[in-house]
Amino acid sequence: MDKSDPKAFYTQRREELYQGEEVLKAWEGRLGLARFVVFCVGCFFGWSTFANHTLSGWWLAVSIGLFLCLLLVHERINRRWFRQRMARHSIEMGIERLADRWMGRGNAGQRFQREDHPYAADLDIFGSHSLFERVCLCQTRVGEDKLAGWLIQAGTPEAIKQRQKALIELAPMGDLRERMYAYSKDAAPVDLEPLENWGAMPISRVPLGIRVVAVLLSFVTFYGFFEWVSGRWDLWVWASSLLATLVLNLVFRGVTRPVLEIVEKQAADLSRLGGMLRLIEKKDFQSQILRDARDRLHARKEAPSRAIGRLWVYADLLSSRKNALFAPLSIAMSWELHITHLVESWRAKHGQYLGEWFATLGEFDALISLAAYAFENPDHTFAEVVESDVPFIRADAAGHPLISSNRCVRNDIRLGGKDPRLLVISGSNMSGKSTYLRTVGITAVMALAGLPVRARQVSLSPLQVGASMRITDSLSAGRSRFQAEIERVRLLVRLCDKKPPLLFLLDEIFSGTNSHDRLEGARGVVGGLMRQEAIGMVTTHDLALTRIAEEIGVPADNVHFSDRWEEQELHFDYKMRPGVTRHSNALALMRAVGLEV
Repeated sequence: MDKSDPKAFYTQRREELYQGEEVLKAWEGRLGLARFVVFCVGCFFGWSTFANHTLSGWWLAVSIGLFLCLLLVHERINRRWFRQRMARHSIEMGIERLADRWMGRGNAGQRFQREDHPYAADLDIFGSHSLFERVCLCQTRVGEDKLAGWLIQAGTPEAIKQRQKALIELAPMGDLRERMYAYSKDAAPVDLEPLENWGAMPISRVPLGIRVVAVLLSFVTFYGFFEWVSGRWDLWVWASSLLATLVLNLVFRGVTRPVLEIVEKQAADLSRLGGMLRLIEKKDFQSQILRDARDRLHARKEAPSRAIGRLWVYADLLSSRKNALFAPLSIAMSWELHITHLVESWRAKHGQYLGEWFATLGEFDALISLAAYAFENPDHTFAEVVESDVPFIRADAAGHPLISSNRCVRNDIRLGGKDPRLLVISGSNMSGKSTYLRTVGITAVMALAGLPVRARQVSLSPLQVGASMRITDSLSAGRSRFQAEIERVRLLVRLCDKKPPLLFLLDEIFSGTNSHDRLEGARGVVGGLMRQEAIGMVTTHDLALTRIAEEIGVPADNVHFSDRWEEQELHFDYKMRPGVTRHSNALALMRAVGLEV
């Protein structure tokens, strides 16, 4: 199968998974029929046992046992069939992403959005139609946390390099991603915090004597039932043992319920967790990050997937008491009491390691998301992050990753190092100035997270990114747009006191005040940032601000975007050109919408 062509790979896998679904669907039908037949036979045995006493009650027990076995097999086939459908769904979503139909359909990561972050809102890192929505395929909330952290906090050059190696290794592993998503697409990402907190709770032991009494009572109850049916025991003997069992269950219900509540609630999540952990444990990885993750899971005698799988079995056994046929048997067997002992013994042995297991799974979950993006965008490039005394960012033919490929116009990025430290970008309305700033910013963010970027070649030094682009007023806070912009600029100035150097992106700086104050304020702010060894870009409609490039006293250039008016329509090519724009389209835009000016 050709994995160099994502669309061809996804199309072929979708057809294979669909055929597999049809096979499992057929088996599901056969097992359903077998269950019905065994149920009918069991009804006949029950009638023969209770009505005319022609058969022993053990025949009824055998039919019930066979029915339960078929039920378990049927459940397993149903789970496989469901995971097959979920795998196909993940493939179909991959096809949708390749066709640029992902917007509004993924995980927007709204819970990570913060107004005080220096660039997250301005560069569309979170929210609808955001980078997080495009990239995130995480199946756990801890994975989402890890991915969000990488996007809002740049890694060190060594960490970025190791992350890139992991993505290069994971990108071709379509089967691994497919199986990972198949475990979890049926619900929201798994929230592991309740399980982690439960693992640290005090252990509640059921005394050995009580368990022995429960086993003896269960034996007497079942044996007495069949002896009563056979006419050899009196009813009161069997009824007494059943009543004693009920009293025992009620007395210890206060112990069993708190222990079992979280396990029962997380039963479906446990099945998913065990499967996902198993994927990591079985793979022989080469990159350092992935090897470390696998080694952490192999650090103890029992693999986490086996331990979690055993806990899921306990949870599944617990939920089986809700089955109408099994419910009476579970009461007679003191089911909750015995499961409580198994669960608490498990927690005493493994509960303290849940946090470590979940952290490892979250890191792997986040890497899988990034690897899927790398696989689906073979035209993207991994950046070279270079330790340097002079901040810089360079990229050839860089494009914005959230714009569809057939509409994306690419431009070079040359800033810092041997290139100008400051670009003043002028241009007419809608010509592409703001989009270019966002392209520069999101290129840096993706590169510093270890993601491949939409460019032919990218290199940069470690940088902090700060932006003032999407600033709005706040009626509830009594804050004007100009005040909000001043506060954001102050935040960027403070970032200069930290390492690494700042890459600032200022869109229409101080547009909320008069031309004189705007020019003086911009000159002062940009000059201060330049003295702090920052690099950056400023866009403006006010051509007076273009003089900053000449007066600032550091290497700086003026560049511009423009348009042309043809056949009563404005046309944009979104290409950056050297120099200051000498053209405005404001009046043309007014006339285009019918205003008489």
